[in-house]
Amino acid sequence: MGGRRYVPAMKLPARSLILLLVAVGLAGLFVRLGLWQLSRRAERLDRNAAVAERSVLAALDWTRPGSVPPDTSGMTWRRVRVSGRYDREREIVLRGRTLDGRPGVESLTPLMVGDAAVLVIRGWLPAADAMRPDLPSGWPPDWDDEGSVTLSGTVVPPAPGRAGQPISLDMGGGERLILAGADPEVVAEHLPYGLLPYVIRADAGQPRAATLDQPRPSEPGSGPHLSYAIQWFAFAAIAIGGTGILLLREQRT
Repeated sequence: MGGRRYVPAMKLPARSLILLLVAVGLAGLFVRLGLWQLSRRAERLDRNAAVAERSVLAALDWTRPGSVPPDTSGMTWRRVRVSGRYDREREIVLRGRTLDGRPGVESLTPLMVGDAAVLVIRGWLPAADAMRPDLPSGWPPDWDDEGSVTLSGTVVPPAPGRAGQPISLDMGGGERLILAGADPEVVAEHLPYGLLPYVIRADAGQPRAATLDQPRPSEPGSGPHLSYAIQWFAFAAIAIGGTGILLLREQRT
C-alpha cells in the first residue's frame, strides 16, 4: 500500500546554528540603528519646521533692562534684539568649528544685560589645530565695540553635556577658556556673575571685531539620516540573506 513518504527534519550543525544566531543578532542591531536614524531625521524635520515657523515672527525686544525672560520655553530659533556690554576679558573659545571646509574656532562672549549675562556667538576665526586662532597675538585685539551695544540674532539650542573637558590656554597675554560646545551650565562655573540660559548667534552685520567672520548657521536640510538608515537596513538584509545563502550551500554539499 502506498503512503506518505517520511522526510526527516533537517537539523543544522552546531556551527551553522551559531552562525545563524549571530546573523539574526546583527540584523536586529542594524535594524535598530536604522530606526534610530529615522527618529533623528524626524527630530531634524521637526526642528526645521520650528525654525521656519519662528523665523517669520517679529524679533523679540530684549533691549530694556529686565526684559530677558528667565524661561526658555518656546524661545529657541526666535529672533531677538538685545542690548548690553560685552565682557571681553572672559570671552570663550569654542573649538572645532569649520567654515567652508577650513578648521577654526568661534568666539562665545558673555553680554552683560544688567547684573547677569547672556552668551553670544559673535564670529569665526581660522585655526589650523581648531583650537588656537592663526593670529600673531593668538586672539583678535581689534574689537570695534566700545561701551554698550545693541545686536540682533537668533536664539540657538545650547549644548548641555557637550562642552567637553574645559581647557585654559594663554592667548594674547590672557587666559581663555576653551570648550567644545556652548553649555551655559559649564560656562557659569567660570563666571563671577549670573548667566541667563540662552545662547544667541549674532546676525550678519552685527558689531564685531574686524578679524571675525560671520558664524555660519546650521543648514535647514534633513541631513544624512535617511541615507544612513537605508544603509543600516541594507546591512541587515545582507546579514540575513548572505547567511541564508551560505547555509543552503553547506546543506547541498
